Amino acid sequence: MKQLTQFVVAGVSAMTLSTSVFASSCLPEYTTAETETLKLLTDVETISDVYDVQYRMSTIAQTLGERADPRGTFPVVYSVMTDEATRSVSEGYYEDQEKAEELLIEFASRYFENYNAYLNNASMDHHWVQYFNLTEDCSRETLRLAASGINSHITIDLAAAVDAIDAPKDFKDDFDLYGSVLVTKANVINEKMYEYYGVDGTEFFSGFFLGEWYDKFNGTGAATELAFTVVRTQAWVNGRLLQRPLFVIPTYTAMNVSFYNRELILANLEKTGLLNGE
Repeated sequence: MKQLTQFVVAGVSAMTLSTSVFASSCLPEYTTAETETLKLLTDVETISDVYDVQYRMSTIAQTLGERADPRGTFPVVYSVMTDEATRSVSEGYYEDQEKAEELLIEFASRYFENYNAYLNNASMDHHWVQYFNLTEDCSRETLRLAASGINSHITIDLAAAVDAIDAPKDFKDDFDLYGSVLVTKANVINEKMYEYYGVDGTEFFSGFFLGEWYDKFNGTGAATELAFTVVRTQAWVNGRLLQRPLFVIPTYTAMNVSFYNRELILANLEKTGLLNGE
């Protein structure tokens, strides 16, 4: 499936992907032992359960965040969401608990696999190439990096995870509930980003997660293309379509077009100073 995805996006990826030629003076250095630990944490073959996923994500976020590593912007955001998702599973929120656990593990594994590939200089999925290239460009705004990681994970990885766990039609209510428990953590996400990176993402995160966009975002496309509920709904529909062989190629094509459209919107928001976190 990974080869198929790469084939489908070959025509579109050229407009945004680039080789890593940026100055990387903002990237902290890690010892060999620290790097090996990160590789172990991102080894999906050894994941045991949802609590293991939570521990790994939290450890990665803390390790990178404490050094203000730009590559940690996404895991800092995602660790908060993983904490809340794990709590909801452990407290029995869902009708199909087994599927909910499968989704949490499969979804997180998509990021782990690509970060592990990055650490090992191996091939990554195109959307994570985009994210890591951006994080190595020290001129980029911190919120731009975090938002690109969110776009990569929800637009592409979530649909792929829905497909991978073979989510049935009647899992939709659990899927929606899974998302609704996460939007309440927008403030916590912002607090973590401020703690580690010194940026205030209140306006962006309140818009993305809660739909409460500030006036200055009007006309940018953010309210329609960067709404958490919209992106998640599309991911559900696409994930279900990927389960049908005849729809795999057109669905991946549509997913990648959506991904790059959102990247263009984020690039414009950054260019106009709306992601400077001040």
